[in-house]
Amino acid sequence: MTDTKTCPFCAEEIAAAAIKCKHCGSMIDGGGAAWPSLYDYPPPMIMGSIIVSAVWNFLSAAWWGFSGISWLPCIGLFIAVPYVILGYYEITTYQRGPTMSPQELYDRCGVLSICQIVLGLTNILPVVCGVLLLVYRDRLLAYEESPPG
Repeated sequence: MTDTKTCPFCAEEIAAAAIKCKHCGSMIDGGGAAWPSLYDYPPPMIMGSIIVSAVWNFLSAAWWGFSGISWLPCIGLFIAVPYVILGYYEITTYQRGPTMSPQELYDRCGVLSICQIVLGLTNILPVVCGVLLLVYRDRLLAYEESPPG
């Protein structure tokens, strides 16, 4: 009679009474099943890119808004509005990210990355954040392939 079983996530041998795998950190047999520790959801690279770009967009909106009031009447305010809208969309994505499905977050990252690149053509930081989202958003599909228990 063996007192071990195989972890369904990493296939390592663990104690039969174990509820959490000592190798990968996954919860075994219900009890609040979690993603394997390999999968920090949502990925920090994606969420970091979103929040950095959101802060930058709000700062850009403030700068353009101030410019619109002082030396570029109407034009500066007109330019500030898309920055505020994108910043708001990024903040709501950042807040809702942990509760979104991987596919929904994947779709949002696609929209955000394109908007960041287009709107940020005058600034390097939003462009970098947009490129990072495009590069790393494909990793979200791995969560769809192996949903939690």
